[in-house]
Amino acid sequence: MPIINNLVYEPEIKKIEKEEQVIELIKKIGGNLHEFGLSFSTDSLKGYLAIIEQGVYVVPKRRSPFINSVDLSSAKSLIDQYRRKSEGGCQSCKERYSHKPFPEDTLFYCNLSESPEELGMIGDSPKVNKFYKKGCEDRKPIFSRTIEQLLEENQF
Repeated sequence: MPIINNLVYEPEIKKIEKEEQVIELIKKIGGNLHEFGLSFSTDSLKGYLAIIEQGVYVVPKRRSPFINSVDLSSAKSLIDQYRRKSEGGCQSCKERYSHKPFPEDTLFYCNLSESPEELGMIGDSPKVNKFYKKGCEDRKPIFSRTIEQLLEENQF
């Protein structure tokens, strides 16, 4: 019975701070996965992203009988982090601030029209609660372009 390994991909970056890092991460993973038999039918940034978002790449047996899979969960969490900061509502807005009335509590409010003093003792501000998923008309995303926009601009 052969020894089977499950590899873990550890990205060089631990936090996405610039939009360009997303494309760099996707390209790097795609290049690395080709070494493990990634099909050329998925040879595009969108194909690589789809694999990353699955969180694991199963290595074809014909390519490597000793390596079963590559865990991409760290890269997936970076992609998820980017999506939260570029798409959606308050969670992706530069104006969402936090307030800690007690060490175990963190309350969020909109810095554009609210202050920490206006918060109640329980829960986020009314504006954050209302616009958390969709965002308000004043939303200023942390990252201005979505992943899909970045992929279209950087196709090879």
